[in-house]
Amino acid sequence: MPNEPILQARDGAIITVTLNNPNKLNALTCAMWRRLGELMRERGWRLLDADCVLVLELPKVSPYRDEMRRVMAHALGVDAERIGVKATTTEGLGFAGREEGVAAQAIVLLERVSP
Repeated sequence: MPNEPILQARDGAIITVTLNNPNKLNALTCAMWRRLGELMRERGWRLLDADCVLVLELPKVSPYRDEMRRVMAHALGVDAERIGVKATTTEGLGFAGREEGVAAQAIVLLERVSP
């Protein structure tokens, strides 16, 4: 697992969170989502929809999906209805298939609320 999960905006703004303790992953991830929500609002954007995909073999995501949506939405400052979470596997292929890591992708729809 890398020590610094990174989110980078198109304009070059970078959000990093240093992970020194794997037991604090949830808190650090929420901090990253909160900062992302602040950055969007500061730059005049509003989240309309986020479609998030996790690529992993285990654990199964379905038992955790609603809680994940709630936590992400709270951190971003939006309603949970705006967040979708789903998962897929690589059928044993690659690092995710060997259970060496997890990949995540998100497609978001933003609306400009101020220039």
